[in-house]
Amino acid sequence: MDLEGWLGEAGVTDRSNRRILSVSLDTYRHNGWSKDHQAWPRSTTLLIGDPDRTAIQLAAKARQSGPKEFRPTAGSAVHDRRKVSDEPIGFAGNASTAMSVDKLGAIVRTVFKDISTTFVRFPIGWHGGAVDFDHPMDFLGSDGGAGVGSGPGLAVGAALALRDSDRLPVAILGDGDFLMGCTALWSACQQGLGLLVVVSNNRSYFNDELHQERTARVRGRPVENRWVGQRLDDPPVDIAGLARAQGAQAFGPLSEPLQVEKALLDAIALVRQRHVVVLDVLVAAGYNAAAAATVE
Repeated sequence: MDLEGWLGEAGVTDRSNRRILSVSLDTYRHNGWSKDHQAWPRSTTLLIGDPDRTAIQLAAKARQSGPKEFRPTAGSAVHDRRKVSDEPIGFAGNASTAMSVDKLGAIVRTVFKDISTTFVRFPIGWHGGAVDFDHPMDFLGSDGGAGVGSGPGLAVGAALALRDSDRLPVAILGDGDFLMGCTALWSACQQGLGLLVVVSNNRSYFNDELHQERTARVRGRPVENRWVGQRLDDPPVDIAGLARAQGAQAFGPLSEPLQVEKALLDAIALVRQRHVVVLDVLVAAGYNAAAAATVE
């Protein structure tokens, strides 16, 4: 919904020699009073139309009569993107020996690569290239409002919508997001929905730690106090216990890759039997470089 903001986050700031074609139906829902169109994107031509149908027609036209460089061939970067995504993903976090979020992403990619899966949500810091999407239902996207705590409710809603399909609903949530809305899982249990929730648990409201560090630097205060009021440790929260209290089955805390892989396979079998399953996976506090660039 915020094309100009997205382009800015992607680093597309100099548009003097390029034009952007925006294919969208969003203008039908824009409201001048609430300004939900956000900032108007510069150097953009608006084409009102269905994005998927338009892209299909443009691709067909390009293959027939477009410039040679626009005609994809076997072995091109487009066809080889899976090979690229199989490379190890860099991680820029703290010096902890705990598993990185990127390692969790690699495990998820391996386990679900041949399973018809709908990923409901990913946590902040998740690498966008961790999992390949080949269908519009492979990933439902963000909540659109950056609301911490919406993840569990969105997961339950997705599981309800997918109840009679062959798709496996999977939500990978941050621990802060899970804690603020985990009672929504009771509804999924009460309705007999199949749902898998993986909690990427760094035992912190880590995004707020980064905010507090930035504020401390601006105000000349000690950055080592950034954890105050944000760290979810000493004692650690019993994520699995909270899940069981809602009627779900739960595993964890898990800290070793092999543990996580086995637990995911066991959880998939349970979800197929219409159970709600929660995995508590301990990860290092930190974001990969690409994700950190959008939040710091």
